[in-house]
Amino acid sequence: HGQISVNLAVQFQELLPEEKEYNELVYLLAERIYKRYPEKEFLFSIISYLLKNNRIGEKYFHWYELAVEKELKLTGLFEAYILSLPSDYGEKLPEMVTMFFRYENRLPVEKKALIYANVINYKKNNFHLYEQYLPQIQRFSLEQMHLGRMNDDLATCYQDMLESGLIDEDIATDLSRLVYTKRFVCLRNDIKRIVVFEEMFANPKICNVKDGISYFSVLTDNYVIFLETVDGSYITDQQGYYIDELMKVDSYIGKLNYLSNFADYYFLSGFDRVESVDDLNQKQLGKIKDFLYNDEVSLSYKRKKLGFISSVLREHEREDLLVKFLVDYKEYRNLDSQTAAHIIDLLIISDDYLTAFEMMGIYNGLLVPGKSLLRLCNYMILEIGEQAEDFIISLLAYLMKQYLFTDESIEYLCKYFVGPTEDMVSLWKFSEARGYTTAALEERILTQMLYSGDVSIESGDIFESYMKKRVSPMIVEAYLTYWSRIYILEEKEVPEQIFLRIFYMFDQNRKMNHSLKIALLKYLCTKNTLEEREFKALDFLLRDCISKNIYFEFYRHMDENLLIKYHLYDKQFVEFSFEKNQNLTISYSLNEGQTVSERMTEMYEGIYVKPFVLFFGDTVSYEITEYDSQNVLASSDITYQEVIEREKQSRFGLLNQIKSDLIYKNERDLLRDMKFYQGMDVTTKNIFHIIQSTDV
Repeated sequence: HGQISVNLAVQFQELLPEEKEYNELVYLLAERIYKRYPEKEFLFSIISYLLKNNRIGEKYFHWYELAVEKELKLTGLFEAYILSLPSDYGEKLPEMVTMFFRYENRLPVEKKALIYANVINYKKNNFHLYEQYLPQIQRFSLEQMHLGRMNDDLATCYQDMLESGLIDEDIATDLSRLVYTKRFVCLRNDIKRIVVFEEMFANPKICNVKDGISYFSVLTDNYVIFLETVDGSYITDQQGYYIDELMKVDSYIGKLNYLSNFADYYFLSGFDRVESVDDLNQKQLGKIKDFLYNDEVSLSYKRKKLGFISSVLREHEREDLLVKFLVDYKEYRNLDSQTAAHIIDLLIISDDYLTAFEMMGIYNGLLVPGKSLLRLCNYMILEIGEQAEDFIISLLAYLMKQYLFTDESIEYLCKYFVGPTEDMVSLWKFSEARGYTTAALEERILTQMLYSGDVSIESGDIFESYMKKRVSPMIVEAYLTYWSRIYILEEKEVPEQIFLRIFYMFDQNRKMNHSLKIALLKYLCTKNTLEEREFKALDFLLRDCISKNIYFEFYRHMDENLLIKYHLYDKQFVEFSFEKNQNLTISYSLNEGQTVSERMTEMYEGIYVKPFVLFFGDTVSYEITEYDSQNVLASSDITYQEVIEREKQSRFGLLNQIKSDLIYKNERDLLRDMKFYQGMDVTTKNIFHIIQSTDV
């Protein structure tokens, strides 16, 4: 309470050295007494008390600072002074202190660096002292460089070495991991760590924050910093910190690069900025391999640079380096198409076919020389054996169009190629002319034509070639059926060999579907001259159809003998083509008589027929409509005007002849024919008697 007397202060000073342990109350009392009686002897006692109890820290710095000012002679004073310096101390150190530490000492690294940095920063004020310190500073700096340590004071030491020109290969190499270090100054008090992600590197850098300061190294401008708070959260608060450069090295980078033989970090930093092949010297070219195999560098960054690297290596004929890397790491992406094609070509030349094929699945391999692609395909054919690989098939088809092929490639295409019908036909023509096995190709062509409905006339040659081999009966029947339906329904030209094949099936008593039978029936009916086997076939087919009440208009064109045999000479046919499975009605009148309506019979899919029995000169007028509809689909007249000479002796023939005589007023012929018909009628009645049935 301000009642401390001088006598009491003297007694306290005398008793203070006898205190064996540090006591905070004693310290506080001593501090108050000194403020009242700031005597040098009492200061000496207080400093002795603090040194004896190893009191170090910013809390006690003002005492040690005061002791140095008063030039007290106490063992350990200067060490305590340095160890207790505040972290933000930036003034010139007292000369007594710097003079004391000119020689080796046991201070921690950070404190040594502080002294050396202070001497360097104020060397203009005392250059002689700096010269005395220089050997010590240099030894210390070399040790710390080699250990890779960095802070503000160490940066000052390293910078001084750079500026002094005392740089050799080892120093340049050690500095490569230090010169890119930055100081992170945090403006928040809740951040304990920073995590730095740099695009170039595979792993982030995690750095502790102490007293708001941290240090991290980045080689490029492409990085992002995450702040880790004391509660473990991660944030990106760019307003919560700022970053300082620790060293100014731009003017020294060239020398450091040269002396270190382009140590990794120097090379990586420079390589990130290189834009042209001309910007790289020979030594840097030699570092590209190290770059590719540097596990610190991320694969994504390597991918980003692959195009440029390829250009560089191609310029110096060292693509083998990139090829080996691609194979080792399976990294094929992010190459431009020209580069990728060049790499694929190199892989093929070096017999690394599997890697080349894998790259082909990523890039447009059509830029690769055709001969190399063919070589690759031939290898892959052997590798995959009897398997269809779509990519290989497409590639071989492309090469085929460039007139690049081998026996193996053609055989493979014949087995597996499926593409535009035109291309398949071209392949068949080429292969067939050179004697390759084409059965599988022919089958696929025919199947595709049938499926698409685009069966060309030239398919006949393919079909005939196919028929000479072991064939699929289903394909043969489908092909013949297709043309049969075309012939029956569309009246289009059909290859002659189609009917020969159908007839052969019939002749061999093979099972035939309805379309084949009807097509053969129509063909034989309309053929001008029939051989004996053809006549018998027509007879058989006609009998089968008539027994099933199946009639067609083309019956009228058949051999006259069969017309007579099956009593078709008195038949006329109205035939109409329409959609299949429809109900069509024909309404007709005979010689302008009563109109009769009947349903037309669908004899074949979409072919509707109504047969009529007419005498000479009879006319039928008809209309065809859809069932229950007034919409007329077709209308016309048919008149019977034919007389079959051989049938004049039959009753039907005589009746037709009599009617013709009446129409044309041939009275003499009319009288003769009527007498002949009467005689035939009497004779018939005399020979044939009607047997009357008797109910049982």
